[in-house]
Amino acid sequence: MKIRNGFVSNSSSSSFIINGKHTCADVAKRVAEIMYSENNEKIYNIICNNLDKLTDKNSPIYIICK
Repeated sequence: MKIRNGFVSNSSSSSFIINGKHTCADVAKRVAEIMYSENNEKIYNIICNNLDKLTDKNSPIYIICK
């Protein structure tokens, strides 16, 4: 596994560990916003609603793209 600090571009990695001032849920919402908000708002809203229901906002979160 590669360990990198800061922004990673052109990476072939499919998963990342986020460490910082934001919760995993915050980061997952931002990723969902980038991936879905313009083209598929329904999926974006479903993801955000499910993230809001989490009791542990720092639990691992997986967003699978197909």
